[in-house]
Amino acid sequence: MNRAFILSRPLDYWMAILCAGRLNSQGWTAQIMIDLTEWQVQPLGSVCASYNPKGRGMLGNEVAEGIMRGMLDHSQDGDLIAKFDCDIWLSDAASEWLQSGEIARCFKLKRPHRDDLEWGGCWAAKREQVVNALAFENRKCRCPESVLNLIALQNTGGFEMHDSFFATEYFIGDKRSDVSTTPITRKYPRMEIAVALFDTLT
Repeated sequence: MNRAFILSRPLDYWMAILCAGRLNSQGWTAQIMIDLTEWQVQPLGSVCASYNPKGRGMLGNEVAEGIMRGMLDHSQDGDLIAKFDCDIWLSDAASEWLQSGEIARCFKLKRPHRDDLEWGGCWAAKREQVVNALAFENRKCRCPESVLNLIALQNTGGFEMHDSFFATEYFIGDKRSDVSTTPITRKYPRMEIAVALFDTLT
């Protein structure tokens, strides 16, 4: 089974629902994954993981390892499992590619006037590789969980990135790329942009 785990904090839950709906339509079994310590009531159909986010950022080894552990707790041997931020829109072609790798797969992030870099907003791997990645002793730092998990995957079988599907920041009025996400900086109206990103009529 191809399982997609969508990270959601309380303010982003509505966005995670939109993301899950799109991924389910593309053949994933998508579930929203929360840390119950942030919620008064567990949303119906969600799964829980203990990744203990603190503040706005999802930073540090505890968070990274908690996400992988949650993905393993809610999957089975032989599954392909994927981590998604809640604000990611994939084209059908990009989704199909992410579901078909023998080793872990992710995308490069393309940003104006900067070098392209590997991006952990979403990634997928066979469950067996994630077992090994969780056991990998990563360096201790306050890096984003996405960076730490890609380092662990790289050191336990590696990962590959598509040659032409790049993650890009989406702004209202833009044409979506094959991998689109809301702006990384907080100076833009993220909620309004997310509504436009997942609008099925545009």
